[in-house]
Amino acid sequence: HGLRARLVSRAFGMDEMSDVLHSVIIPCARPERLPRLLEALARQTVDPVRCEVIVATPKAPRDLLPPSGWAFTWLETGSLFPPGRMRNLGAARAQGRVLFFIDDDCLPPPEWMESLGRRLDATPNVAAVGCRVVSVSGGFWPRCADYVLFSAAQPRISGYRHLGAASLAVRAEVFRQVQGFDETLLASEDWDFGLRLGTAGWKSYYDAEVSVGHDHD
Repeated sequence: HGLRARLVSRAFGMDEMSDVLHSVIIPCARPERLPRLLEALARQTVDPVRCEVIVATPKAPRDLLPPSGWAFTWLETGSLFPPGRMRNLGAARAQGRVLFFIDDDCLPPPEWMESLGRRLDATPNVAAVGCRVVSVSGGFWPRCADYVLFSAAQPRISGYRHLGAASLAVRAEVFRQVQGFDETLLASEDWDFGLRLGTAGWKSYYDAEVSVGHDHD
């Protein structure tokens, strides 16, 4: 990608990475929000022994501990790039069969990885699975944001549709087949990604039963 990203640290409790099933990729512009997200990942119902977390961030914080039992990578990018490029940089390091993308201001429920991964296993023609992304606050303005920003793209009924990348599971081989996110886009890179998946013959599935919390700020 024209960038020498520096690998800062790796492998907490995992010596062999070839058997990794799940890679969680976090494009991080706000390291101060990572502790809550990492705590949520530590509560996932999947086996952490076969998981890895990759945080792509301009500069890694030195005082933040990774989830216990997970393989962990700080990927220092030196600069903050658009989300698509940050995600692509993390995906280039990933060794999992499924790539789970989640933004640093999101909080997944414990069943997040298991539920999205189960849908991929059950539907071979589906390459990507997403879910609802809703405010973690019950305040008036966050609820307005839920309605204005997300309601049209996040109905309460599951089905095949384009997905947002704030919470997304993708088959790794398909992600590479379509060459990941378009790094020239400053926004709507997830919409473009879904269009290219469709052109390549793959479907995207939206699971309305799973909700990821989001800090609209």
